Amino acid sequence: EQQLAARLWEKVPDGSLVIGDRLFGTGRTLRQATQAWGERDIVFLARVRENIRVEVVERLPDGSAIVDVPVRDEQNKKQRLRLREIQAQGVAVNGKTFTLRWWTSLLDSERFAAEDLARRYIERWEHELYYRELKLDVRSARVLASHAPDTALQEIAALVLASAVIARIRVEAGAQLQVPPRRMSFSQLMQSTEELWNACRLAGELLTPQLLDRMWKQYLDDVRSWAVLPERRSRSCPRALRQPVSKWPRKVDQPSHTGKVTLELVHV
Repeated sequence: EQQLAARLWEKVPDGSLVIGDRLFGTGRTLRQATQAWGERDIVFLARVRENIRVEVVERLPDGSAIVDVPVRDEQNKKQRLRLREIQAQGVAVNGKTFTLRWWTSLLDSERFAAEDLARRYIERWEHELYYRELKLDVRSARVLASHAPDTALQEIAALVLASAVIARIRVEAGAQLQVPPRRMSFSQLMQSTEELWNACRLAGELLTPQLLDRMWKQYLDDVRSWAVLPERRSRSCPRALRQPVSKWPRKVDQPSHTGKVTLELVHV
């Protein structure tokens, strides 16, 4: 991921807020990104491990702080990157607390409130559901078939394009069936769409506009009968395994908790 990301930094469009997880929350990676962007209007917000030490330069009114982050280059020369650090403590719906730590290049605490940035990162977790669909549903194998970065990029691009097509059909089908797009099963919709596309590909020019319209209506009838999911409960389940094959605790029941995750900023 780091090798692919290094080649993508320069291609990030202007006006972007790049949000990264802890894999990218290191001084060296963030300096590499900012050097690639230069003076362009691109900023970042990255989650950081708790054990990385920084030097606090200035504490800001909203609880965040301007910090100097140590960076070591290829020659092992120690340099510093000036960033803004934000910390927050959250309470999950099951009552357990957790701590989050971020670095951002948005140094102005009046224009960019720490709470707004923290909640913007939380929105990123919704994207993880999409990544799951991309890896488990769209992709047919556990790993990429490519053996080089160039072909891996092509394979990933094809997966993203396929998922974008399914997402568009998901929205259109949901609108016609009067249900939210999330109620449309991604995997079942993908299977039904693949069958429709194969039929259109084989028929080719034999299909008239009237026949295509009939096929689309039949497709929606099929989707209505077996691709619409029931409404999901708001719940949070503990992370555990059903069988004790590792250090994770054994999962003997299935408790769930309903509610919202709360987040409170703490002073750096």
